[in-house]
Amino acid sequence: MNENNWKILNAINHPVRKEILKHLRENKTLSFNELSKCVTNGNHGRLGFHLRALAGLVEHEPSTGKYQLTDAGQIAISLIEDFQFLAKRTKQMKLDAPINYVRNLALGDHSLLLYDAETFKREISFSFLKEGLSKHQAALYIVSENKLDSENRQVEKHGITFHQIHSGAFTILPSEELYLRKGKAHAKTIIANWLELAKEKQTAGFEGLCVAAETRLIL
Repeated sequence: MNENNWKILNAINHPVRKEILKHLRENKTLSFNELSKCVTNGNHGRLGFHLRALAGLVEHEPSTGKYQLTDAGQIAISLIEDFQFLAKRTKQMKLDAPINYVRNLALGDHSLLLYDAETFKREISFSFLKEGLSKHQAALYIVSENKLDSENRQVEKHGITFHQIHSGAFTILPSEELYLRKGKAHAKTIIANWLELAKEKQTAGFEGLCVAAETRLIL
């Protein structure tokens, strides 16, 4: 691998260097001070370090006193943009697959989601619940009590409307209220609570009940 290829890889893996290349691509030429304001908040030493690392991709034109991209620099920023597009597309594809799966679940189906990020859990859970709402099913979102406030703030952001909440179509409950009695989980209590909820929603005219729930308290 030649020296410019190494510089391109280093640029791709460093946010400040990517920003330098991006600004030079957009503005054609920039002075040291202009770059410093755009990229390093006026930190000249930091900018100088990164410009030296980008030698071969960025060049200084003595006649204008400004910096510009070399041909290799143009290739580098094009590669960076391609990588960013592919990364974004791959991330979306990974998200689309489980979303499409939960949207096709039918009444009586059960599914388990393993996740390592709350944002991912919410995207899948709310996609499932909104699909149920679109089919005139009541939607129930069950979370730990210590997450109730933070999850309530996420409800509107994920497309649940004021009307759906106040009509009883969408309900968010703390898992402790549904699963526990006197601090302990009891099978009879859990079953009785589920039956009561199902009857309540059926009486209200809903065609079914779809539920996204945390299960840690009943394992």
